[in-house]
Amino acid sequence: MTILNSTNVVETNIVPPPSLYEAYLYQFINLLNNKIYLGIHKGAVDDTYMHSSTNKEFNEVFADSDSQLQFDVVQYGTYADIQNEEHRVLSKVDARNNPLYYNKTNGFPAYRTPDLDKCSRFVEDLEAGKYRVEPELIVDHIGMKYIQSRFVDKEGLQKKIRDRINNANGNTDKCNPVLVYEGRGDNGEDVRGNGNHTVKGAHQAKHAKKLPVDRIPSEVHENFTKTELYAIGDLLNKEDDIVRSPIDTKDGIKYVLKAKEDGVPIESQSNLDWLRAFGFVGSLKSLEIGRIIKRAGELYATGEACTGNRLWKNYLQGDFSGELRDVVDGHGQNKDIISMACSSGNLNVNTVLEKMKAGIQIGKKTVMVVIHHPNPIAEDQWKSVVQPKWIKIFKEVLRSDLKVRFEEMDTMTDESDEF
Repeated sequence: MTILNSTNVVETNIVPPPSLYEAYLYQFINLLNNKIYLGIHKGAVDDTYMHSSTNKEFNEVFADSDSQLQFDVVQYGTYADIQNEEHRVLSKVDARNNPLYYNKTNGFPAYRTPDLDKCSRFVEDLEAGKYRVEPELIVDHIGMKYIQSRFVDKEGLQKKIRDRINNANGNTDKCNPVLVYEGRGDNGEDVRGNGNHTVKGAHQAKHAKKLPVDRIPSEVHENFTKTELYAIGDLLNKEDDIVRSPIDTKDGIKYVLKAKEDGVPIESQSNLDWLRAFGFVGSLKSLEIGRIIKRAGELYATGEACTGNRLWKNYLQGDFSGELRDVVDGHGQNKDIISMACSSGNLNVNTVLEKMKAGIQIGKKTVMVVIHHPNPIAEDQWKSVVQPKWIKIFKEVLRSDLKVRFEEMDTMTDESDEF
């Protein structure tokens, strides 16, 4: 690289490049006054590129053979990711107004990414009790619109919360506070940012009346994008005493798809940083994070992405179990049908045959199996492998007058009750 042969470059620190990259982030440090110029270059780190600064002072320093400069290459990646990183670093120090920088601007992002530093500071303030208010009546929170950062409700979590509160004789002091953004709704109504399971579980508890609450004034949360509010919910979902269940890979997938709506590439440095902040391990190509990125890409490419604030329906939870029961009962009212519910992830053929035997005894010769899907992977397996296999088997082994039919429940909620 030509720069390295310059007599005024007296020190270099170049991070070893990966096998594939599109651009890199570099900096020059004037060792005589510690002033910095930060820049990006689309190309190879060993080409003949110098720099792109238009700052007269820096150009004079660069051309002066008596100068003492340090040259660093600090990060590699796609051009868009490196452009965003340049903007993030320069904005953090306000380089254009900072006397320690030669940069005349703070750069320009290729796409807007959720601000991890800002959200992390906000979460620290929350956990320090900065926005804590007096406990509020649970009934005042039941009908509140809410942000759904999770992909699917955790099976049994509401019941677990209810039971632990009941064991505490209705005391909710150990519950993590319900997070409320004041006036965030389209019509100026309050919106719940975290604690959906807590509110629903506490509402079922026999003696619980109030819950701890964090209220965020409009002037604080108005600077957060909707995606950042989703991300804050994920940052808050850590293992604790009574009210939370850890974020899982499906929640990570939902975050990546939500960020994609704002223009953030699926395989971006921003998503890598956020997924690590949520507690996942790996890289964009490996381990948990790699699986999340791969699955998000598949869902987006096939048009099956979980967009907006939609939630995967868990029919074992109270919110949707009634819907499943109504469908099963509706089929059971048919004089020729006996019905049952089953998860696509655990089809119990013995139970189906037992139902058929019971139906024959009362003159019913068709078993209607109402299928609910616990997750997208189980749904894919059901449609492509499991259902075709068992339809073929039942057709081959059952008498011609006996039938097994399948009906699938919807998988996604609409957005009517959510923010």
